[in-house]
Amino acid sequence: MWRVERKQSESTMNLQMRWTLLILLFLHNTDISWADSFIVVGPSKPVVTYVGEDVVLPASLSPALNAEAFEVRWFTTDIRTPELLYTNYNIRIQSDTRRTLSLDNLKNGNVSLIIRNVRVSDEQLYRCNVYSGQTEEETQVSLTVEVLGAQPSISMSSTEGQKTDWSAARRRETPTRSHLEGHEWGRRDVTVHNKVRAGLRGSSESEQRPPGEGGVQRVQLSDEK
Repeated sequence: MWRVERKQSESTMNLQMRWTLLILLFLHNTDISWADSFIVVGPSKPVVTYVGEDVVLPASLSPALNAEAFEVRWFTTDIRTPELLYTNYNIRIQSDTRRTLSLDNLKNGNVSLIIRNVRVSDEQLYRCNVYSGQTEEETQVSLTVEVLGAQPSISMSSTEGQKTDWSAARRRETPTRSHLEGHEWGRRDVTVHNKVRAGLRGSSESEQRPPGEGGVQRVQLSDEK
């Protein structure tokens, strides 16, 4: 009887130990997966910069995990041909030496891409892919590059605060060929009209003048034999 109770007690203890070990193992694996779970956060709007400046394409892990042991890949069109690849604690691939990462900030979860001396050709849609060995997440950042001094606009302000296009005003003030021809024909019409009026007035006056005052005297001739 005593031996039977002892066996039952040992069996119960073994079962409890097994369950305890299973629970501890489950919690351990869960902690590892939770610690390795993250997302990559990027800006909601395009990043705007100018030619010749340095720009940062922001990307970070949430929560802010240490990314020094992760793989960070920045690319534009094809993930297999990255613009920059960070792996094994070092930058392995750089399509352009102007593109780099802040290695000191990786421990804070900052995986932003830095582009120095920006060119117009840098205007792209960039993607940042981060792989921890168990989790892989990605975000994208659009870069817009503008040129200083492009397409200048000249305007002048009136006293009422209204703006007038200077070039349009210049266009309105500059006479066209049709306008010049119109004015020339107008002057010709006035000249011809004045000449006609002068001729009519002269003929009328000559008819009204009496003989001896510039009029025409009629002489009647008779035959004298």
